[in-house]
Amino acid sequence: VFMGDLKSDTFLPFRSGEGVTLWAQGQRAKQFNFYAQDEWKVRRNVTLSLGLRWEVNPPPSEAGNRVRVPNRNIDGSEGPVTFVEAERWYRNFNWGALGPRFGVTWSPGSSTKMVIRAGYGMAFDPVNTFQVTSVAAAVPGQTYRCSSAFTGPGGALATTPGCQAVTNMRLGGGFPNEMAPPTVKPSTFLTPPAQLSTNAPPARIFDPNLKLPTVHMWNLTVQRQLGQGYVVTAGYVGRRGTRLYRSWDMNQVDAAPILPSFLAMQRNVALGGGCRADGTLANGTPCANAVGLPILQQGITNAAFVNTAATQTDLNQNAAGNFAGRLEQSTLNARLRRNQQFAQILLIDNGGDSNYHAGQFTMRKRFDQAGLLMNAAYTLGKSIDVLSIDPVLSTVGGGLTATSARTPADGRNYRNERARSDFDQRHVLNLTGIYELPLGKGKRFGGNAGRALDLLLGGWSINGIHTYQSGEPFTVRSGMMTHNFSAQSRAALRQGVALPQAKLQSKAGTTGPVYFQDVSAFTFPEPGDVGIGRNVFQGPSYWNLDAGISKGFQITERVRAVLRTELFNALNHPNFRNPRDASVGSPAITSGVFGQACCVTLSTASSATINQNGESWRIVQFALKLSF
Repeated sequence: VFMGDLKSDTFLPFRSGEGVTLWAQGQRAKQFNFYAQDEWKVRRNVTLSLGLRWEVNPPPSEAGNRVRVPNRNIDGSEGPVTFVEAERWYRNFNWGALGPRFGVTWSPGSSTKMVIRAGYGMAFDPVNTFQVTSVAAAVPGQTYRCSSAFTGPGGALATTPGCQAVTNMRLGGGFPNEMAPPTVKPSTFLTPPAQLSTNAPPARIFDPNLKLPTVHMWNLTVQRQLGQGYVVTAGYVGRRGTRLYRSWDMNQVDAAPILPSFLAMQRNVALGGGCRADGTLANGTPCANAVGLPILQQGITNAAFVNTAATQTDLNQNAAGNFAGRLEQSTLNARLRRNQQFAQILLIDNGGDSNYHAGQFTMRKRFDQAGLLMNAAYTLGKSIDVLSIDPVLSTVGGGLTATSARTPADGRNYRNERARSDFDQRHVLNLTGIYELPLGKGKRFGGNAGRALDLLLGGWSINGIHTYQSGEPFTVRSGMMTHNFSAQSRAALRQGVALPQAKLQSKAGTTGPVYFQDVSAFTFPEPGDVGIGRNVFQGPSYWNLDAGISKGFQITERVRAVLRTELFNALNHPNFRNPRDASVGSPAITSGVFGQACCVTLSTASSATINQNGESWRIVQFALKLSF
C-alpha cells in the first residue's frame, strides 16, 4: 500500500515490519467559544436568566496544505471534475452561530412550595474530526494499492496497472520485503477518467456551504412540595433539530431511467413458451406479442446482457435497482450515474432534521425517620427524524450499507424517511427506593432490644430499581434493490393484507421467539418502488428489576460492617430485541432468520449504547463493607 504526497507529487512506501513510515496528515479543526450570562432578581419571587453563546468554528484545514476539493459541481453537470488545492475543506465559516439562552423562575403568591420554570436555548454541533479525516482519505491519489500475484489456470503473473511487477517470486531467490513505488504519480489521479463503476474510485466531500447543525430546546415545568417530604414535578420538554448532518450518495444509480425496459422484460418473460427478456426465443425468433426494449433500441446494451440468468433473477424479484446497477457496471452508455468519474459520491451536508416532544413527571420522597426514600419518573414522549444515526460514525458512511436496516431506502428523498426515530420509546418509567425495616434498637419494633437481639433484628434494609421502556420501532426490509442500487427497499404488503402486528410468539422448529410466523403478509415492492413506511412496526417492551438486601452490624462504637446481597435482573426476566438488533435475526423477508429475536437478551439497543441497562440473566453477588 502506498500513500501519495499530493504536495510534492511523490509516493512513499509502507514497509512491512518497520511500522508506518509514511508522512502523516495533520488535520486542524479549531473551535472558539465565547459566553456571557447574567441573572436578575426582577421581584422577590421572580428570577430572570439571560445568556448568549457565540461559537466560532472555522472550516477545518490541513497542516501541510494538502487540502484538495473539486474545482466545480461534482455531480458532473459542469463537466469532468478535478481535485484542486484549497485552503479549507469547505468555505462556510458560520460566523453567525449565536446561541441565546433564556430562563425564568417564578414562585407564585407568597408560598414557597411551588415553583414554575421556563427556558429556551440554542445549541450547535461542530464538525466531527473523523468526518474530516474520512473526507481527506478519499481524495483521488491519496492512497494506491499495488499487488503482484499468480492468477488464472496458467498461473500468469498479474500486477496492478501502474505498479512495478515482482519478477523473483521465490523465497530462496531473494523474494523482496516490499514492492517498488508505482510508476504513476498522485497528480495523475486528481482528474479521474469516466470509467465503469466497478473500477471508478469513490469520492467523499463536504457541502462547500456546510452550516452548523442547530438544536432549539425549550421546557416548562411546575414543581410542588407536598407534605411528609413529597415533591412532585410536571413538565413539557421540546427539541427541534435543524440542518443536521446527513451523508448520501449523489451518484446513486436509480431504476427510473430504465424502468420502461425492465417492465417490458417482465412482460416478455410472462408470455411463456420460452420467450426471453429481450422478446425472442432461444433460436432468435421473435415472440408473438413481445414488447421492444428501449435499452436495446437505443444501443445502450445488447441482448446477451438482457438474457442472462442474473437478469432473470432480477425480473423475478422486481429488483429493478439491482438491474440498473449491473447495467451501469457493464457499460458507460447507460449514464445512470451523475458523474461517471466516480463509483460513489458521498456528500456530507445539512439535510437532516428531527423533532422531540415529551411530558415528564417525577415524584420524590425524601429520606426521613420512617426510613423510606423513593423516586419515580415517567416520560411520555415521541421522537421523529429522517435519520437516527451519525452519518459518518466510526466508519465512512456511518454503516449506511446497502443491506443495513438503517439505510434510507432512497438517499435522494429523505422526506420519505420521516418517521419515528429508531430509538423512540413512547413510555419510560423508572422507580427507585430504599426502605429501612423498622426493626431493632431505636426503631418502631424492638426499640428496646438488647444487643444480642438487635444484632439479629436491626440494621436491615431493602432497595430496588425498576425500569420499564416501550419497544423501539423497526422496519421490515424487502431484501431486494427494487428502487436503486444503493440500498434495499422496504417490504410491501400483499394486496388486500392489513399491516400485521409484530409480537413475540413461539414458532415450531425455531429457537427463541419470533415476531411474525412467516412472510405471507409481505412481498417485494413493484419495480421502482420503495415499499411501506419506515419504522411502522413496534418492537418489544423492556423491563427489569434490580434489588438488594443489606444487613448492618455495629461491631463496636468505631467499627461497623455491612453485608449486602445484590440481585441484577432479580426476576430473571428475558428482554428481547427487535430483529434489527437481534444477535440472530433479520428484518429482511428474504433472510432465513426473518423476524427472529434469538438469542442474547439485552436492554434496548439505544440504552446499551450509552449505559447498559439490566442483564441477560439473573446475577447475584455478595459484598462485605467494613467501616472503621
